[in-house]
Amino acid sequence: MADRICRTGRNTRSLGSLYENEAAEWLQDRGYQIITRNFRCRAGEIDLIVSCGEILAFVEVKYRSSASRGYSEDAVGPRKQQIIRRVAEYFLVTNPWAQNLICRFDVAAFEGGHLNYYEGAFGGM
Repeated sequence: MADRICRTGRNTRSLGSLYENEAAEWLQDRGYQIITRNFRCRAGEIDLIVSCGEILAFVEVKYRSSASRGYSEDAVGPRKQQIIRRVAEYFLVTNPWAQNLICRFDVAAFEGGHLNYYEGAFGGM
């Protein structure tokens, strides 16, 4: 399956990776440890899984070049939230060390070059 090409000339996958890297750096600068990137299972994918102290955060990274088509965080609607919850459940089952941590779902939303970071963006499992 061929990647779609963005107006910037980058394909959507490489553009997504660029913003995932920026979000990861931003989190590391604030004391988070990157556990894994692009965790996949049959249920779907989570962009970043990070920890800080007793917190384990499942992070969805979204980018929009402008808000003309809506805000990035709006793209994490109920269906996407359910997918992220299912993937998080699978991660916890396959990583027993993480089961006693406080879990939350965060969204890293880029509008152009600006990051809005939402801790606990939607409810738990």
